[in-house]
Amino acid sequence: MGRRGSYIAEAAVVLPFVILAIITAVLIILFFYSSSVSESRMHMALRCEAGQLMGKAAAFADDGSRLSAENLWDGSVTSSGPAPAKTVRGSKHVSMVSAGLLSRLGSRQLSGQLRAVDPVRALQLRQIVYPERRR
Repeated sequence: MGRRGSYIAEAAVVLPFVILAIITAVLIILFFYSSSVSESRMHMALRCEAGQLMGKAAAFADDGSRLSAENLWDGSVTSSGPAPAKTVRGSKHVSMVSAGLLSRLGSRQLSGQLRAVDPVRALQLRQIVYPERRR
């Protein structure tokens, strides 16, 4: 008769750990999903910015409006470099939650770069700098 409440006592000890493990697994999955979505948007924003810098490409939304890097992604986008070749860089800090233990453990810095080259302008500059000798 002493084992009558043992199942309830065991469930009261084990069940909170099981629930905590399930919630943690769901939070980790959501973190990696949002991180991959943000990385994909960063790549699209860098391509959009590089196309606009070179004046060779533009991105448009479904409704026909022109997109910019700020519309696609909420991180920082910078560009640098000489005229025919520019480097476009993007970065953003992504964290799992805003406060608590997981804010330090579940965070990462997203960063990427893209090199945009205007081939016509690069060839024109090459011909100016290195003129071909004719025999």
